[in-house]
Amino acid sequence: MLALSGLLNREQMAAVEEQFSTAASERSANVSPQEIMVWLLKQKLITPWHAEKLIQGRFRGFFLGDYKLLHRVAKGGMSTIYAAEDRQSGAVHALKVLPPSKTKTASYLQRFQREAAITQRLNHPNIVRVFGIFSGTDGQADVHFMAMELLEGRDLFDTVNADGPLPCRTAVDFIRQAA
Repeated sequence: MLALSGLLNREQMAAVEEQFSTAASERSANVSPQEIMVWLLKQKLITPWHAEKLIQGRFRGFFLGDYKLLHRVAKGGMSTIYAAEDRQSGAVHALKVLPPSKTKTASYLQRFQREAAITQRLNHPNIVRVFGIFSGTDGQADVHFMAMELLEGRDLFDTVNADGPLPCRTAVDFIRQAA
């Protein structure tokens, strides 16, 4: 699964094979996939999200265009947001991905493209910067996505679910900022 995923280059794959062929011969036993994943995580060669998917037997869906997906950040009604590394620059961006099932409905794709075009023209501290809108393939289908500034922190939905309703003044301040 690891080799098929494309997550590691040849040198990294050779290091994994060397590490675990030696370990298996010393113990006279097979090495478990979990042991390999733990080692890869410690070496920072994969992310916990990659490890989870590989353990589940999934080896596709780690790349989108020029980006290597690192983990899912959020999921909304129309799209999913992933943290992703640009394979050329190494910069980490947020990718807002419109699933292929939504592109079959013309209004979703048009709304997504309009949102990207409008947001890309804006420059404001309370609005996430959009670097561009792209079409790529996930290996099976065409996927539309926008590359955006990745912000760290907890989203409002998670905050309200974890802590309950916001105090009135805080809610009003958030609404003021958004407006």
